[in-house]
This record gives sequence, structure tokens and C-alpha cells, in this order.
Amino acid sequence: MSKYERTIIGDFNEILSFCEASILKKSVSASLTDETNFESNGIRVAIRVFERYSLFGKDLVSLCVSLIGESDKLLLTAISSGAWTDSFLEKFMETFEIQYPNQ
Repeated sequence: MSKYERTIIGDFNEILSFCEASILKKSVSASLTDETNFESNGIRVAIRVFERYSLFGKDLVSLCVSLIGESDKLLLTAISSGAWTDSFLEKFMETFEIQYPNQ
């Protein structure tokens, strides 16, 4: 299991859409398997679970992405699990860091 966590300033919807699109574009076998959303008193939470088949490990790997925010202050967490998880998370991290460099 590997984890990527980062606080950022930005638009919740824009960053959530970017995360979903970038994960699905990076792997032909990636799919969004489940999601949930919550909002209360200005706090928003979005959780997305993705899976893909690892040809190298011949196993399913998953990536759980959580975005939590109040106004434009956001916390992004991505946690991978399963065999050969690092490349799934690493590809997401690289793409995200290019689009949203450290502020």
C-alpha cells in the first residue's frame, strides 16, 4: 500500500474532474468502480475508487482518491492497494504534480 497526500488551494469541482479524467486516461483497463459525495456546513467530501488490471502482477489493483474541502482549501489523498500498486499511484502523482505544482 502506498499513499500520496497533499493540501492545495483550488476549485473543488475542477480538481475532482481532473483527478477522475487523469486516472482513467492513464490506463486502458482503469475504471471507476464506486463513488460517494457529501456536503455539510460548507465542507465537501468526494471519494472515488478506481481499479485496473496489472499485467505485470496479473492482479487487480485499486486506487482510492479522497478530496475534502472548505471553500478553496483542499486536502487530496490517494491510497493504492493490491499487488504492484506503486505504478498506479505514481502515474497519478506525476500527472497531478504537473497540473498542480506545489504552491
